[in-house]
Amino acid sequence: GNCKKFAPTYEQLAKKFASTKDLYFGQLDAVQHSQLAKKYSINSFPSLYLFRRGEPTEYHGTTTLEGLSVWLADQASGPMYVELKNNDALEAFKPKTGNEESVVVAFGDPNGALRSAFKRFAFKHRNAFKMGVLDSSSEKIVLYRYDGESTFTGNSDDHLAIWGWLQQTWFPLVSRVDNANHQKYLANPKPLVYLFVTDETSPDNQRVITDYRKVAQEVTDFRFVYLDANRFRATAVQLMLTGENWPAIGSLHHNRVFNFPEGKALSYTAMKSWAEDLREGKVPLAVRSEALPPADYDADHVRVLVGRTADSVLFDSNLDVAVHFYTPWCETCRETKKVWAQLAWDLQETGLVLAQMD
Repeated sequence: GNCKKFAPTYEQLAKKFASTKDLYFGQLDAVQHSQLAKKYSINSFPSLYLFRRGEPTEYHGTTTLEGLSVWLADQASGPMYVELKNNDALEAFKPKTGNEESVVVAFGDPNGALRSAFKRFAFKHRNAFKMGVLDSSSEKIVLYRYDGESTFTGNSDDHLAIWGWLQQTWFPLVSRVDNANHQKYLANPKPLVYLFVTDETSPDNQRVITDYRKVAQEVTDFRFVYLDANRFRATAVQLMLTGENWPAIGSLHHNRVFNFPEGKALSYTAMKSWAEDLREGKVPLAVRSEALPPADYDADHVRVLVGRTADSVLFDSNLDVAVHFYTPWCETCRETKKVWAQLAWDLQETGLVLAQMD
């Protein structure tokens, strides 16, 4: 399964970072060590964690060598935060465009309570956020986005409160996603809406991105991002986009996929209407499916179901349907298919539909 497919990538990653000091790679059989897996709430596989001084950090990005390498390089090296010398350094540190990452800065006495608390937060969440510190007579924690700023008003000793505040305020209205920041967006609490473009500098795509931004201003229930369709082809496949029509839009929410109709013009009106329907639960779930069969029934009178047709048959209130779900490599399934075919012949006058689905 997925773990076997991922194993060569993990070995390549270990070899790539073999010379990194004090960085060690291991693997754990979650079946044999179920209590440990339960302790860290591991319920999907493969799962990857980095442990630093006993503090676990889970990886939420794509399981490609490129994505893992960027994340691990950030996690394994570099300072926890940037020490800003003056206000000029602060201004240079702030993001200026939507392509630049947001930053969070702690102001105050370097030996004061707030800066000490922020240092502990920065150690635990190293590289989860781009962070800086600046000596100042006033103590505060400020988030700077390219499109605004926000000041933390909670208890600086409460790491969960700071984390929650950053999760809610870190993201600009619309952001460009790349390997460096994709993990942050996957971990955010709002459903993601992806706009895939092949050349964001082209006039047509610039118009689409501008209209997309307007939609994001009005439909605030989602986190809107755009990304390079060529570099993030695997993400497009995950969202069941064919790649035949760029730009294209898809959304991922709790591992469920919802897509803007491919080939339809991405106008402001169409995108806004789709986003509103998505919010109201009116957009149909995207279903991975084989091609439609040439006929509804095969030669043995067995109804052939695929992803795109299954619900319409199985939940038809006028039908009684018995379904054989099988896998082609399963020997028992192959034997059952023979029995199923005979049953279909024997029961064809009863009104019961015998169906099968790969």
